[in-house]
Amino acid sequence: LRSVQATRGVETLLGNQLKQLMEQDIPNKIVKIAKVDHIIWKKRLADMLVGLETLRPDELASHEACRLGKWYDGDASRCYHGLAAFRDLEAPHARVHTAARDVVRLFNAGERVTAMEEFRKLEAASDAVVAGLDALGDGQF
Repeated sequence: LRSVQATRGVETLLGNQLKQLMEQDIPNKIVKIAKVDHIIWKKRLADMLVGLETLRPDELASHEACRLGKWYDGDASRCYHGLAAFRDLEAPHARVHTAARDVVRLFNAGERVTAMEEFRKLEAASDAVVAGLDALGDGQF
């Protein structure tokens, strides 16, 4: 119970930080917001896998429709288009979204072991997304 309360506290803290980020004018803001969005959704999936959350596959946006995807495909990311870190972000980002929908679908179908295996795939793609966002946010091109 204590660890559940602690993770709920972290989620609340992240949500509050996201709101504060959105209100400020800081460099690479969208990159920082995308990381927080990403972490919150990954936590929601993990919560579902342990029975703390209920999700449906249609709740998860495609990689083009989420905030990061809209930025990636939009004019605001134009200054990053020539960077390898930017180009390398699209494939793992798409894999995260595909795997997330698969995790939810499998879990809801009662295929818990397979859902956990898919979550591991999601984690590998997620690590690549976070590393790419870190590179873009820190200027490590």
